[in-house]
Amino acid sequence: MPWINDSEFTHASVCMVYTEPQSDFAYFVRLMDYSSNDDQYTWVYNDTKPSERNKRPAINPYSLYHPNTINKINRKTTDFICLQWEANTTRPDRPLIADPYTYRYNHTPNVYEVIICPNLNTIEDVYKQLTEGLPYNGNPTRQLLVVYYEDNEYYNAILVSRDNCVFNHETIKIIDASRLFNRYILKKSDVHEIPLLHQNTITRYLYLSKTLHGYHGRVSLQPSQYYDAIITEKRDELTRLEERIRDRSASYERLGKLVLPLQAETDETNKKLETARAAITSIHKQQEIELAEFTRRKESELAELERRKTTELAELNQHKQAELAELEQQRKAVLDRLDEDVALRLGLKSVAESLMSSHAADGVSGTSIASDGDGSVTHLLRTVPYPKIPVNRSDERFTRVLANNLRAFGIVDTSKPRESPNELASACGIILSPARLLAVDSTFAADLANALSYTMRGEPARHATVPVDWNDARALDRLLSDTGDGVLVLDNVFDTVNESLLFALSRLRSESTIILPIGAYGNLRLVAAEVWDHVFYLPTERYVKLPATPTTMQRFASAFHRSETKWQMAFDTATAMQEHTSLPLSSLMLPAAVSARFPIPGDGRQWTSAHLALQTYAAFGLDRARTIRIDGKEPPSVKELLSRIERGRNGR
Repeated sequence: MPWINDSEFTHASVCMVYTEPQSDFAYFVRLMDYSSNDDQYTWVYNDTKPSERNKRPAINPYSLYHPNTINKINRKTTDFICLQWEANTTRPDRPLIADPYTYRYNHTPNVYEVIICPNLNTIEDVYKQLTEGLPYNGNPTRQLLVVYYEDNEYYNAILVSRDNCVFNHETIKIIDASRLFNRYILKKSDVHEIPLLHQNTITRYLYLSKTLHGYHGRVSLQPSQYYDAIITEKRDELTRLEERIRDRSASYERLGKLVLPLQAETDETNKKLETARAAITSIHKQQEIELAEFTRRKESELAELERRKTTELAELNQHKQAELAELEQQRKAVLDRLDEDVALRLGLKSVAESLMSSHAADGVSGTSIASDGDGSVTHLLRTVPYPKIPVNRSDERFTRVLANNLRAFGIVDTSKPRESPNELASACGIILSPARLLAVDSTFAADLANALSYTMRGEPARHATVPVDWNDARALDRLLSDTGDGVLVLDNVFDTVNESLLFALSRLRSESTIILPIGAYGNLRLVAAEVWDHVFYLPTERYVKLPATPTTMQRFASAFHRSETKWQMAFDTATAMQEHTSLPLSSLMLPAAVSARFPIPGDGRQWTSAHLALQTYAAFGLDRARTIRIDGKEPPSVKELLSRIERGRNGR
């Protein structure tokens, strides 16, 4: 299988993270080598005294080390990593490493950890141990093989995902045991013991192959329930009745035994005794027949009762589903009519204001309009600065200065409320280069604009309230020219669905950073999908605004420069996005340009997923927008954004 830059880094190894005792120094101990020629692992770990490890040949180092990889690996997630390296003949103990966080590997082979507990012999044992807590110490691979039976040559194991487990207090517990798990029969020769590098009390193992062999079907861990309370109660009743009948029969038999000694007294007594015996036998047989018939009848009644119950429940469920579908259809029809009414009202309002403007041009007084001197009429629109705050210059990094200003305005991360929002500041520093039009929640818009303006220019941002349906290209161009490269907040654009102004902003070339607040989230579903080709939505769902009155602001000591976009990288990112969104490439260039600038691809996907959800929502509707995933899960920012839009829509 291909690796990045095979001509330089020709070796690949699965390593285990090891930290020196009583020290923070960490490195990677080499356990297995991977060969791309035969696509197989080879166990290579060979314990060597610390004094002799530097004497090993360059092609067989004891360990690997790269400071960037050590700093970025999440040791709370896994103890293992697959690295590509090349021998270093100058320093045999320091091989050259291809850092996976800087260079993307085209392919990383699978690694499976094997958990062997000697007390497990059956599937039921596995279920009990995984629900109560299976002894385990460490951070596993993405998928685990849990052994539940062994013989001389083979292990029987089930495949469990790490995401379906909880690890705490040196135990592993399963989260969802109701699903079906793949079962495999493993050769013992393919399972290798891991050295106890961390002084663990529990031995750990690795599967010596990147491909699982010996698939043996699927199995459920959770025990099934077979008995019904009603059936059990009836059968208990039948059992008690049968016991009473048998007791009565036994009484007759004892009576017959008492009569036998008297048989010798007289023949008459003997005849009566024989008659009594025949009668007893006849009664006993009749009772057995009646018991069998009674049992058959009751079992038939119970089966019929179960069948009727199942049929009635199915019919009731089908009826309720039909009623719910009809109610949902009626609800959507009402919402669609409301949307049409809103659009109609906005259109009528635009026509009315156009008529008022026409009358004003003919000399009608009483409207808030003014002449430009060439016969055209426009609304007065002026920008006003926010209140000024004292400023100090700072020699710290731009993102650090911006984070401090955001914290001063009371903006904090809900997961780190005592710290400055460094991740939001870093994202803003990256997003400002490809995007100048930012859609932001109205709770954060003014404070975010001021924090940016003080950081870049040492002065407050400016703001203006746009009248309903206002769109004057000449006045807008003049307004942006006056703002220069400053920060401007345009209120009332999204909340009144002023699409003509949004498109006009996208066509004008300006150095200004424009913040567009969003207050009425329900109105976002009325915005054309093409608007989001030029306006970037900045997600703030994980942040809150605390009451705060800043007394001083910080200004970045150097000038803030926007970097040029690497369009080839942006185009490649947009092509990858198109496979999951079905949006045209032209619509994906803005989020792709933003995502491509993040050094870690996962961070880029996190900050652009909400924007992609808005584009998909506007183009294809809510159901398609809900399909956006990161690592198989719906991002929290996407879930919260779509919920706010639907709440705003249903609340009208």
